[in-house]
Amino acid sequence: MGDLRIHTTRHGTALTNPRANAGDNGGTPYNRAPDHHIEKEKDKNLMIEKFLATSPYTKATKRTYTHILLRFTAQVQHGPATPTAAQLVNWLDMNDAENGGTWGNARLNLALACIQSFLRHAYGSAHPALEAKITRQKGKLQRAITQSQLHQILATFDTLTPKGARDLAMASIMSQAAFRASEICRLRQEHVDTEHLTA
Repeated sequence: MGDLRIHTTRHGTALTNPRANAGDNGGTPYNRAPDHHIEKEKDKNLMIEKFLATSPYTKATKRTYTHILLRFTAQVQHGPATPTAAQLVNWLDMNDAENGGTWGNARLNLALACIQSFLRHAYGSAHPALEAKITRQKGKLQRAITQSQLHQILATFDTLTPKGARDLAMASIMSQAAFRASEICRLRQEHVDTEHLTA
């Protein structure tokens, strides 16, 4: 998980950066006497770390998956090896309710996919919770501009100035290639193939 580690104490688990505590050997949980609950938590945390190491997830995805899996492994009754498909769906509904119903269908499906991938990695393809399903709701139609409106927008750029020419090029690429704002901001000249007109 890069610099991130799942840190277990008597009070729960959290993400930590081991570099931040380099050289600090006093008063850390690792100096305490062994505790059965802590050892059990460490086993689950190690399973999560091994799972996340199987794919090149981004740091943001690792944080999201770790948050979901820590909650799941801590809250599911009798541990993650035993829940049925119905129990997994009930757990997802419970967490959605605890968050004021803000998870939404997309977040619920993300959590389901994350947990099922973890269970498949840790316990094999016969785990009963892998049968769980959540109906995926269709998203709302995105607003779109007409071709006429696009031409009106492109006509507003002053191509006699460097800034206007740049902005016209950016707007044209965004409209033709469906680039996000963040993608167009990261675009550099070396990324553009002028021969084949691709980026």
